[in-house]
Amino acid sequence: DEGLFQEVSNKANFWYQTFFYGVDLSNLRQQAYTEYFKQPIVDTFDPRHLVAKPIKHTTDFLSDTEDSLKKISVDFTFYPHTAAHVHGLAFWFDVSFEGSQKTVFLSTAPSEPLTHWYQVRCLTETPLYARPGQPIIGNVTLISNKRQSYDVKLEMNLAGSSTKVGNVLDLKNPYFRYTGAVAIPPGTHTTSPSEQYWSSDSQPQTGYSTGGAGATGVYNGYTPAATVKAPYPTSP
Repeated sequence: DEGLFQEVSNKANFWYQTFFYGVDLSNLRQQAYTEYFKQPIVDTFDPRHLVAKPIKHTTDFLSDTEDSLKKISVDFTFYPHTAAHVHGLAFWFDVSFEGSQKTVFLSTAPSEPLTHWYQVRCLTETPLYARPGQPIIGNVTLISNKRQSYDVKLEMNLAGSSTKVGNVLDLKNPYFRYTGAVAIPPGTHTTSPSEQYWSSDSQPQTGYSTGGAGATGVYNGYTPAATVKAPYPTSP
């Protein structure tokens, strides 16, 4: 979403002023720019902004220990469907309620009716430009903190390139950017809606995500694509 990236970038323009009531603010501009990008963005978005198929990380609350949730590390490799500027990762979760007679899923995926939880997007200060099929390799680590939340450390790079980007974001200090109305309560699915969507013909030809009881996705300003053939393996 190039518009979102520009919106966050432009928030720092206030700090360009060199004579704000006699005060030069320009020395703080870079610090302010970095601080705005450390805010996870809570809102909803069109799934066509995603540029690769989601991956998932699964947490089992019946068996996983408390200590195992204090640091959650997920390695990823994404294969873009299209040429695009990749601005960061998008996160959501699907929860499986396994009953004695059937299983019901609650999904916060961008392809599903909007919920109270929306989705979360974590941007980097500098986008990556990826070609179709060019692997995006990286890691996202959630580290618990004393504020009853997580710090999110994100790193990713393009295969065959020295270009790397990263960021550390504070989940306790989000930018609430609500853009839609909450729909009727979910809970009618008996399989994971995220997996259903990405295995169907309706999936966008752009996208990336990771999650299980949680999901994450490569996020970008969607560029219709694909006249360039990339010498990279495509997703199996």
